[in-house]
Amino acid sequence: TKKRVRLTTRVTAQSVNVTNLIDDQTSLIDTWQDFDGTDQAEADMQVWVRYTDDDPAGAPVWSAFQRLDSAEFDARGFDFEARLFTNSMTFNIIVTELGVDVEEVV
Repeated sequence: TKKRVRLTTRVTAQSVNVTNLIDDQTSLIDTWQDFDGTDQAEADMQVWVRYTDDDPAGAPVWSAFQRLDSAEFDARGFDFEARLFTNSMTFNIIVTELGVDVEEVV
């Protein structure tokens, strides 16, 4: 059935420079600007959601996707996606936690 719920994203992620290898370092460790390859990371992750009032097991009509941090919806079903992107080929994202908490609003 259609219910009013609050959706809140739960994300833990780290951006790393995948070309910054410890074996490539030739200078003394005390002179390194960054040890773990995260200096000036250029990457991001976003959670997006779309929703429907229809039975999601049938042939539902979905809303357009919208970015989700925390929001309230009146809906019957939800569809989520994670969008990961970077502006540099040398950076990547390591996601260790990804979820959406759902609380019924009364």
